[in-house]
Amino acid sequence: MGRIGWSDIKDATFPAGAETPRTVINTADGKGIIYGSAAAANGAVGYAPGSILIDTTNGKVYKNAGTKASADFNEILSVPNYAETAADRGPSPLIWNNCPVLEYMLNPVKGSHYFEDFKGDIYGATNSTTRMCGLTFFNDDGATHQITDDDVHGVLQVEGNDADNDDSAMGYGHDGGVVVPTAGKKFWFEARVMRDSVTDNHMGMFIGLAEEGLVAADTLDVDSADLVAAKDWIGFHVDLANADAIDFVHGDGAGEAVVAGAGICVPVAATYNKLGLYCDGVSVHAYVDGIWVDSVLLSASDMPLDEELGLLWVVKNGDAGPGEHKAAIDWWRLAVEY
Repeated sequence: MGRIGWSDIKDATFPAGAETPRTVINTADGKGIIYGSAAAANGAVGYAPGSILIDTTNGKVYKNAGTKASADFNEILSVPNYAETAADRGPSPLIWNNCPVLEYMLNPVKGSHYFEDFKGDIYGATNSTTRMCGLTFFNDDGATHQITDDDVHGVLQVEGNDADNDDSAMGYGHDGGVVVPTAGKKFWFEARVMRDSVTDNHMGMFIGLAEEGLVAADTLDVDSADLVAAKDWIGFHVDLANADAIDFVHGDGAGEAVVAGAGICVPVAATYNKLGLYCDGVSVHAYVDGIWVDSVLLSASDMPLDEELGLLWVVKNGDAGPGEHKAAIDWWRLAVEY
């Protein structure tokens, strides 16, 4: 009788799962990989410590946390780090389904992960630059960043920006950056934001990644809310002349930012949008409400390749009326491969 090789095993079709689990791999330490229409009973004999059992009836997978003499099969539970569907209020599956969040949280050599849900005492004071909870805030006279009192999920709102060209900005990594777009390295970003008006000349906005030091006055140009030239940007922008369109933009600090995708999102007043980026090491892909909308190569001109960037959310009131226009952020999230 000839020996059975790996090719024989990998190409073989095994019988349907039986009530008594069938063994695929058997070792000197006990049965290693098993499948069947019912899980093996705890206390069963002959299963190796750490052996894997696949229940072909319910699709669940179990691991033996016991011994060969007395098995203790526990279900292996997945821990998703994203919402069930793109429409849910949480992080979008298409952006985050390949992000090793737990690995980055537990092993900072591999990468980093940051998530802010804007709960608790977070406050950006008026007419000042303030720091709190690892965040940097800037507000003109009258405007503030405040946690809303009517949403248990945690929402940070810009209030009191009721004068023409009032600025409100928030950053994470304002001083030193938290991500460097690099060929061959991945990063993930997403935020859930809204403005109470999408009428032209009411409120401009940028959210995404930008060079350090931009939590300041006039990060968006006066009277237009255009992105300030000669700065590094990649993210989502609304100018005052087209407040009902969100553009996908990038710039490398050499001049004006480039609109890679014009009007990729058509926002509705007082309605949230999820705006996200995923870099696979070759391109940066933009997502709106969990759906892919556009991509740009890291190697493209005017991309902030190998530049330190922080998270930035900035809004500018353009109402010369004047009139107050609020903006809100539900959460933002970033993961970076090292």
